[in-house]
Amino acid sequence: MQCYRQIAWCPAAGHDNDWLKAVFRQYGAGNGRILDPFCGSTGLPLCAAIHGLEIIAVDSDPLARIFIEAIRANYRYFKALAVYPAAIPDHEARQAIVQIQQSGQFDHHPASVLALLHCVSHIDHCAFPADTGDLTDRYAAIRADAEEFFFQLEPYQLVISKNLGYQAVAVGALAIRNQVDLCLFDPPGFRAEAPGRAWQTVRAFLGLAQPSADHGEGTGEEALLPLLAACHDALKAGGHMLFPLPADHHAQQETLLAALRRLGLDARGEELQGRPFLALQKPDQANAA
Repeated sequence: MQCYRQIAWCPAAGHDNDWLKAVFRQYGAGNGRILDPFCGSTGLPLCAAIHGLEIIAVDSDPLARIFIEAIRANYRYFKALAVYPAAIPDHEARQAIVQIQQSGQFDHHPASVLALLHCVSHIDHCAFPADTGDLTDRYAAIRADAEEFFFQLEPYQLVISKNLGYQAVAVGALAIRNQVDLCLFDPPGFRAEAPGRAWQTVRAFLGLAQPSADHGEGTGEEALLPLLAACHDALKAGGHMLFPLPADHHAQQETLLAALRRLGLDARGEELQGRPFLALQKPDQANAA
């Protein structure tokens, strides 16, 4: 996971590998199915899949598919991927990216593409023209890390292929009922490290439309209601829903609890490995009766 975080252009997950394994053990997902309704850069699905757990990764943002296909080592997908340097408004930055793309260091291997996209995401943080040479050095370093990541991932490809499912739909449109043992509900807007402008720049470079404001990741009380309802419906009886909010995100916690109350749901405080979070359990049929 640490290797993956180094090459993803936004945080691959807000959770470390050991904490996630503890969650899987504690909440009975060892032989069950997990739902990640906001998979983003797919750190959680990667962790679950390589540990042999079945997971459904969901994200309406088409950019998430880049990470999904990277984890799947889908060489054909990356070979066919089109890019549009003209979408980069800064001339010096655009020239630096084109120079990398046309150099002998670049090919259509996932490692090359991820490294190039990492550089594109970094453009907004550069002071051009002084830092354009920075991108070439960054590309070489990230590509080396990415090649190491894919080398380490090779032994897991069969289990990833078996266990990692992906749906490019809005969370509120999920058509999953009573199938999931564990859902980690972690919208991007609840994270301090939400993707933000980096994803906008990369979307433009790939020719992807920017998502609308209501594309399924809103974190206001009204916006949360259909998302929470869809994820709760996806749970099996006795399944758990976890909300790994940072302890100091009090406003988000109050908004979440208010939305849950409106749905007749109640979350309790839990802790694993010194990390607090909220959790709820869907009543089993016997107890519900």
